[in-house]
Amino acid sequence: MRTAAVVALVLISAIVGGLLVHFESRLPGSKQSSTAVPGKSTVREKVIQPQTLRLVDRDGAFVGDIHLDALTGWKIVWFNSGYKQVARIVMHDTAYEYSVNFFGDDGRELRFAFPGVSGGAADIIALHSFDTMKRWPEKAGVTSILRKTWYSVTGMVNTQQLRLVDHNGHPFVVLGESSGDPILAFLNPDGEILATWGVQFSSGFLNLFDESGPRVSVQFQEDERPGLHIDEPDDNGINKTYVIDPKTGKEVREDASWYVPVPWLRGPNIPNLPLILTDQDGQEIWRFPAVSQPEGWADIPLPQLGKATASLSTEWKEGRLYYQFSITPTPTLNAARQRSTRQIGATTLLRAPELGVQLLDKDRFKLIEINLPIPDLLGEVDQHGKEQKLSAQDSIECSLQKYQSIRAWSLAWRL
Repeated sequence: MRTAAVVALVLISAIVGGLLVHFESRLPGSKQSSTAVPGKSTVREKVIQPQTLRLVDRDGAFVGDIHLDALTGWKIVWFNSGYKQVARIVMHDTAYEYSVNFFGDDGRELRFAFPGVSGGAADIIALHSFDTMKRWPEKAGVTSILRKTWYSVTGMVNTQQLRLVDHNGHPFVVLGESSGDPILAFLNPDGEILATWGVQFSSGFLNLFDESGPRVSVQFQEDERPGLHIDEPDDNGINKTYVIDPKTGKEVREDASWYVPVPWLRGPNIPNLPLILTDQDGQEIWRFPAVSQPEGWADIPLPQLGKATASLSTEWKEGRLYYQFSITPTPTLNAARQRSTRQIGATTLLRAPELGVQLLDKDRFKLIEINLPIPDLLGEVDQHGKEQKLSAQDSIECSLQKYQSIRAWSLAWRL
């Protein structure tokens, strides 16, 4: 089980209409940055025609879809665990309302409807659960100043990398990072945040907003059922946090722990970075982290070579793939380091034993192979002079398109 998320406690004080409002939020993914400077945006934008965009992780695992419907203009976002639906967001094309469904076992659902998110006449949340419905009246104006500043796109997405724009010229998703973690912000036609999704501290989160700011937060932990809490201002504008009792479906004031799992809700697998968004033709349009940042690939155990373990990290810069490779020394590998020839049956080849680092695409076809003569590997020792690993690092020519197609790696050997 991965380490549980550590969620920051954010305390905000704002004066609204002469009233001092103390606002407490334990919203995942809300690390704020004070470096945002208003002005002309240089964020890359991409117009998206009706189609389905797919979000996958490093291992090619299906994370979700962003579907632009040609008939209605709606944006429908799916988050999945494998091919089981976990959550769905439906954003209307011109209206400001949106709805969210969380899917559970035995056909059960948790449904939220947010009508009139941006200044509509009926700013309420309707919760459908356990065949009941609850409506929370909006405390209009009490925390709306936070909605325009702290919970704006620039407040929530510290570094905006890409905006997806619909055929009407409205950005509907902003992709970027928040203090080093990936985040997606889904927007209404006025550019205000409806929801944020991201990965933080080896956990996932989905936050839902209304006119005043964040109202519902769902936290996803590895190997745990999702936890859910609801922020609701009281009559004095003091924000209170509630959870849903998993047995009765009733709203309960939270006291000690904010993470209260709902045992019948589905939780997604926490994706392994990088996250990759592709269009309907499979072309990559966004990646986090970028190819210019080092990417550590999963270690490969090699019992065939005497309980060795191989490690690899790569990055791409200016038409070249840079790599750092290491493997633990074993008697089998140490013996190969002493030879300058290879034996194949009765034939002796005047070539040293070598390892082959194979970089693979999503279908595990080989894109690139880097051959590393074993005698040329460098031995690295600890403070006691004991050899800990054999390593190699260099670069090779590689196009950006080919590098972006890499999804996995394997290791071959010729001894």
